[in-house]
Amino acid sequence: MKAIVRQAYGGPEQLQVQDVPDATAGPGEVLVRVRAFGLNRAEQYFRQGLWGEVAAISGIECVGEVEHDPSGRVQRGQKVLALMGGLGRSRSGSYAELVSVPEGNVVPIRTAPGWPRLAALPETFATAWSCLHDNLALHRGDVLLIRGATSALGQAATQLAALAGAYVIATLRHADREPLVRRLGATQSVLEGPALEAAMREIAPAGVDAVLDIVGTATVLQSLRLTRRGGRVCLAGFLGGAEPIAALDPLHHLPSGRHLSFFASAFVYGTPEYPLTDIPFQRLVDWAEAGQLPLEPALVFNFADIREAHGLLDAEGSGGKMVVTLQGATRRPRVLSQPGRGCRPRGAPGRRASAGQNVSTCATRRLWTTTSRIGSTRTTRGSATNGPNHPASSTRRKHSQPSRKSFNSWGRRWLHAWKRSSGKSTRSATSPFASPSCSPPRIRAAPGFFSKPRSATAS
Repeated sequence: MKAIVRQAYGGPEQLQVQDVPDATAGPGEVLVRVRAFGLNRAEQYFRQGLWGEVAAISGIECVGEVEHDPSGRVQRGQKVLALMGGLGRSRSGSYAELVSVPEGNVVPIRTAPGWPRLAALPETFATAWSCLHDNLALHRGDVLLIRGATSALGQAATQLAALAGAYVIATLRHADREPLVRRLGATQSVLEGPALEAAMREIAPAGVDAVLDIVGTATVLQSLRLTRRGGRVCLAGFLGGAEPIAALDPLHHLPSGRHLSFFASAFVYGTPEYPLTDIPFQRLVDWAEAGQLPLEPALVFNFADIREAHGLLDAEGSGGKMVVTLQGATRRPRVLSQPGRGCRPRGAPGRRASAGQNVSTCATRRLWTTTSRIGSTRTTRGSATNGPNHPASSTRRKHSQPSRKSFNSWGRRWLHAWKRSSGKSTRSATSPFASPSCSPPRIRAAPGFFSKPRSATAS
């Protein structure tokens, strides 16, 4: 079989495609024929030797078809995705035509999008799901700050959090990346830098409910200061470097009553503590096929172009998830099919705002109407602009799980409000949609989002 073999620790030039003996599956393993795989920051660290001695064939995830299962539980030709379980670290990874994977790290998929799109899913969306729903315990209406939102993990987390009904604030290094995070579901964006903390105090004076920090140790203490009492911070990446925090003094550096956690997917997935059955992969694939979850890799490379792909990984020039296919793909630009969420004047092209229009305020009005009436507990306090669920309000209340009936009744109220704001009704317009510059909201919660994934012991 052909495989990408690291000749020595160093740069992308150390990766070379060559013939190696075919992989085989032993007891408790499944042999997978690789069709495509995603590129990850961990594989960059493997190549550079930052994680010590690792396997010469890298790759921590892949999608493909079962070639052989010694136990006979998975049939040959079954579409699967595979991730972690020591791949690329303690055993040969997915940078090959065949890979042997521990059976607990193989997930059968009933139906699937094309291989390049499916390859954008396993590690990135699994990590995002665990961070949001395990470490951060995200609920509908929560205010979530994502630091490093334009990274592959940040983009996946933005999409999943928006589908969950959270108010997503994305941090950016460059202002021209705002349209991307808006399309993915972010409601607001702020620039990283010295003015970030002051800007966040204006948006959420009492602090946000949760922070997903992918930047690393350089920002995690600030992230703790930006959360409210009882808020949570999950550290899940080191885009800004992994240098230790110098002279950490809990008395002066750690605010009281905040919760800090860490998630390292490369070391835990597939273990008894973190079985892959905790991640609803099939549901994510179904959402992707239904168009509710865009699975569009930023770039797709041929197997032989691995050096170029890792060069972009080093230069941080990918703009999102990069995928390598073994079926003759070419590089292509990112295409997002999901429409934007911003407000615009009626009849105006694109997402431009009229002179003097505050787009963030318009989005906030829509958020208040969207989140305040979904659950069975209806809130009545607050104004149309700053309702109980607004980040700046101290009277925010949680909502119970919505039923089909509550969604339908909410939809009717939504329609009446839109008709009033657009002049289609003679009744007085008192809703947050009364402003002609604010478009009606989009229902973003996917069907079945709140159903709990089956546990590892479920029959």
